[in-house]
Amino acid sequence: MFKKKPKEHANVDTKQVISINNVEPYKKPMVFLFDVEEAVVETLKDLRFNSFEGSFGSIIQVNNRNHEEKLLKLNHDYPANLHEFDIVMLDMTKNKSESYDPSQHQLMNTSGNTAHVLLSTYPEQVFDPRPLTINIVSKDLNDLFEKKSVIIAFCGSEHTSEYQFVEITSRGASITGRENLSSFRFYQNLPSYKSRNGRKVKLPEKHSKLSPLFIKHLVNSHRLDRHP
Repeated sequence: MFKKKPKEHANVDTKQVISINNVEPYKKPMVFLFDVEEAVVETLKDLRFNSFEGSFGSIIQVNNRNHEEKLLKLNHDYPANLHEFDIVMLDMTKNKSESYDPSQHQLMNTSGNTAHVLLSTYPEQVFDPRPLTINIVSKDLNDLFEKKSVIIAFCGSEHTSEYQFVEITSRGASITGRENLSSFRFYQNLPSYKSRNGRKVKLPEKHSKLSPLFIKHLVNSHRLDRHP
């Protein structure tokens, strides 16, 4: 498939957060971190959380010229046993980017008669894999909702992308489908919404533990409102 195969098991292949003093982390809860800040990783390390790091992938600067196209593979990193975690944190507010490197998108160790990749064509200058990766991961996330695991999501602004799916055979490459996807579709029961920008924010009561958090971060607000 066009997607990179998930890591087989988190405690073997995925980057585990290990305390600098080599103290063993607690076995429970198991925590998985998608694209979180290093400060968060360090804090969990100090608290001896059994945590692992992964990513929805980086934005790729494809810089297509007129009549130019590129075949791409996803660059995400997450384990096949994500459904076993107790807490999953998603930070979708970051916009990490990297330049297009053809060597990272070659077909390697392909088995069978077909291979699947993604197509980026002019005028696209920036390829964002995150909405597609989030859509792939969403099945595991919804399984976690069912088993009462904790999902912490920092959504930020919505990111949408249109993807062109390509199948490669001995006869050549052909487009098999197109799809528009959103970074907010990680939860199947997410209510309808529309984006609003603004400065007016009604804070919680003064004695609420959430007040300092809102005061610190909500200088300008980006609100999502449910609508019929």
